[in-house]
Amino acid sequence: MTFTITRRLTITAACLSALILASAGIAFYLSMKHGIDAEAVERTCSDILVLDNAILGQLDNDILVEFAGERVEFAQLDIPFDHWAVVRGNGEIEEAKGIFEDKTVISPNSFTEIMQVLGNESFNFASLPLVSERRLTWDDVPEDLRAVVMASSDGGVFLSTKNEVYGRVNAIEVRWLHDDHVVEITVADEGHVLGTASHDLPDRLPGGMEIETFSGQKVPEPKIVGWQSYDGQLIAIVEGQIGNGQPSRAAINRLGEQFVIGRNGTIEGVQEDSRLWAVVARNRSQDLAEIQFVGRVTIMSGLFLWLLATATTWRVAKSALRPVKDIIEQAERIDPRKLEQRLPVRSADDELSRISRTVNRMLDRIQEGCQRERQFTGDASHEIRIPLAKMIAEIDLALSRKRGQAEYEDALVRMRRYAEGMQRLSKSLLMLARLDGGLESIEIRPFDVASLAMDVLKSLPQDSTERIRLELGQSSSPMQALGHRELIGVLLGNLIDNALRYSLPQSPVYLRISNHSEDIRIEVEDEGPGIPEEQIERVFDRFYCRERSRSKQSGGIGLGLSIVKAIADVHGMTVTLKRGTKHGTLAIFTLSSFSHAEGCEKQIS
Repeated sequence: MTFTITRRLTITAACLSALILASAGIAFYLSMKHGIDAEAVERTCSDILVLDNAILGQLDNDILVEFAGERVEFAQLDIPFDHWAVVRGNGEIEEAKGIFEDKTVISPNSFTEIMQVLGNESFNFASLPLVSERRLTWDDVPEDLRAVVMASSDGGVFLSTKNEVYGRVNAIEVRWLHDDHVVEITVADEGHVLGTASHDLPDRLPGGMEIETFSGQKVPEPKIVGWQSYDGQLIAIVEGQIGNGQPSRAAINRLGEQFVIGRNGTIEGVQEDSRLWAVVARNRSQDLAEIQFVGRVTIMSGLFLWLLATATTWRVAKSALRPVKDIIEQAERIDPRKLEQRLPVRSADDELSRISRTVNRMLDRIQEGCQRERQFTGDASHEIRIPLAKMIAEIDLALSRKRGQAEYEDALVRMRRYAEGMQRLSKSLLMLARLDGGLESIEIRPFDVASLAMDVLKSLPQDSTERIRLELGQSSSPMQALGHRELIGVLLGNLIDNALRYSLPQSPVYLRISNHSEDIRIEVEDEGPGIPEEQIERVFDRFYCRERSRSKQSGGIGLGLSIVKAIADVHGMTVTLKRGTKHGTLAIFTLSSFSHAEGCEKQIS
């Protein structure tokens, strides 16, 4: 299946535009989705801060009272989200609202399990430990206030500290843990004590709080045997007996989180299975709707731009190639019998204009060649017709009546002369035909120029040979040239024959051969009337004769210099004609010296 240029350009542009628009659309969609997702992540981070501040604010208040009273009810936590849950590290849900209410066990960090609850809806999640690290430690207490605090504490260990505001006074509240009570010391920034309070520690756990060992066994009737401070939290050390009567010890805070007790009795960290996590969820359906909207807009706009680009390419390509159609139609209307017709040339200097000008120049050469061919055919027919007519006339004259032997011999001599002229003409025409197209290649070999000159002179009649003055330049080596020896011989012979024919009888013709560094120079000079300047270019035309009457008398047919030019063209050289030193004509041509390009044997196509 063949497509026009317009269709190929349109299909190519459509594919490229589709690729570009698809890439741009995907990049735009991903960037928008990334922006929406980043905004959702930012909101999630904001949710974590809100959640952290809300929980810490509530759990920090009256920590001793809540511990000494009933069990902490997580349902009473004021968490500012529609969907939240308090989950232990082992997956137990202590309290849940919204989408978490139907679940009994869930991992606080596995949102895949949470997603199974949600169905087709999508949510952003945020989670953090219910009790996180305290923000202020003993190192955060100003150094000038530490002595004041320690003087008022009367022993004990540091428990926790926080900043407070009493009226218009900035203060810091420090809690010190003693064996059975906690002392709260409030010190102003100026360094004086604003107040001191003491709170007794309970001797039992809140009602309903159960303790399990690491192996999962419940500890019945646990009793508080001591207190420790860990990470700003008040940790109760409890003991009880498990089922086999063995004593068991555990460390627990007021929320039921258990801690690992080291061998030396210090607390080393929270037990992850009992750690409490707060998990919240925010519905992100609006974000998904925005992403879907961006996707639809991207697809629709990309499709529209693709159709627009394809249609525009079709119109532009069709408009741009319309001159090509005009050129084709004009070229088809050119009649071989009317080669003066030409293609239209646009005013713009573009590729189509250059194509038209190139084709027009080709048509000029074709027209010129056809004209030369017609002229050559006419001239050749004329040159052949004249000797044939003379031969027929001689035969008719000889046969018109009986004649003697001498008259018949004279008629035969004249007809032989006419036949020899026709033979020279046919040989010249054959030579030109071979040079114009019959020779596919010629073999270039080195040959001795002086030897070739002697062979050419030997082929001339004796009276002509006596007129030649051969001048060989001095050379330390044989004058070897590169070329086709037989064709160069024809060229040199035609130049000598032309010089002999167009110079005065008995006047000398000079043949000079000189060896230069890179080439061999050959000159043929006569003492004839010379060639006018305006005719120098025309003498190489076929059947052109400067003095036709004189040429006929000398046997010239006007093809000698045409053959010279054809042989020179085949060898890639030029034969120059100019006025000689004695007002005659000087012909000059050069051949490449074999000593300069030694070993060069090649084929010239």
